[in-house]
Amino acid sequence: AWKYGAALAAQTTFAPILLQRMEEISYLGKMAMVNDQIESLKKVMANNIELILERGERLDQLQEESTHLNQMAAVFRKRSTQLKRQMLWQNAKHGLLLGSAITAGVAVVVVPPIVVAL
Repeated sequence: AWKYGAALAAQTTFAPILLQRMEEISYLGKMAMVNDQIESLKKVMANNIELILERGERLDQLQEESTHLNQMAAVFRKRSTQLKRQMLWQNAKHGLLLGSAITAGVAVVVVPPIVVAL
């Protein structure tokens, strides 16, 4: 309606200029919206990159902790095996000592004393 109004009928040269200016404003508005969306997207992507880097650091820390725990587990396994062997030998020694004592005690009771006749 504004293109064909009575006020613009006398101004045939102004209508195309006005239309061009309005289209430029509309285009610039759209460009501003696109630029705002691009800036928003840049911020989101920068945040995502930071989160990915932080995640990578946490993964590296977990890897180091995992390696350390594996080393500690190997040391524990080795020491527990050594302790098991030590306890086995200690029990064997005690068993041998106890068995020898019982055998000697039974031998004293069962075997009659040898009387030396003089």
